[in-house]
Amino acid sequence: MNHTIKTGISAAFIVFVAACTQNEASPEQAVIEQYTAAYNEADVASMAALMSDTVQWFAIEGGVTVPMADGKEDLSAQLTTYLASTNTTSTLSDWTQNGAFLSVIETASWSSQSGESMSQSSLAVYEIRNDRIQRVWYYPTD
Repeated sequence: MNHTIKTGISAAFIVFVAACTQNEASPEQAVIEQYTAAYNEADVASMAALMSDTVQWFAIEGGVTVPMADGKEDLSAQLTTYLASTNTTSTLSDWTQNGAFLSVIETASWSSQSGESMSQSSLAVYEIRNDRIQRVWYYPTD
């Protein structure tokens, strides 16, 4: 086999391995995926197990950051109330990670009272520390 063909095969193999490796979720991404799966099951206990005790949840409204929940007990109580009143599920896409910070597009889907399928997407930024969700910044739908 000539050198050009060997080099081409080697380069193709390296690109293939790199592509496969990039599809693996980081440990931080896995935490968020587990959290979302628990959300979709309305399993607040499993969601709480993925939160730090001092978790904070912020809504970004215009140029203002609004604290929505402060601490695991506060966020769990809010989720319990919310999940009892909704049929919403979420999917995640378009991940970007910078160390402990991950941004993701969350698409919420639900059925309206008339049975129509509805959805909307928002940007969320998660901070993961010690395999737990430490902070979340949730941007408005666009």
